Amino acid sequence: MEHSVPRIIPPSQCYSCGCQKFHKDERRVYTYQDYINNNTLMVQVHRRRYRCANCGTKQWDQYAEHPRTQEKRTGLFSGKPL
Repeated sequence: MEHSVPRIIPPSQCYSCGCQKFHKDERRVYTYQDYINNNTLMVQVHRRRYRCANCGTKQWDQYAEHPRTQEKRTGLFSGKPL
């Protein structure tokens, strides 16, 4: 059985000043629980936060496909983080 997990991409430019240079700032691991064919599946999503080199604004990396799209399917993002 194959499962699809959304690709996570770093920000391309600061939404505040438009700068394209970032420093890696913080890391978080989110754990999601999903049920597929009456089996429990635990998924860990590693997220990174970036700080703009110019203005210092912080922003998280982005999903290639927004998680709210996944909610409509019975997928990995239908539940709350544990």
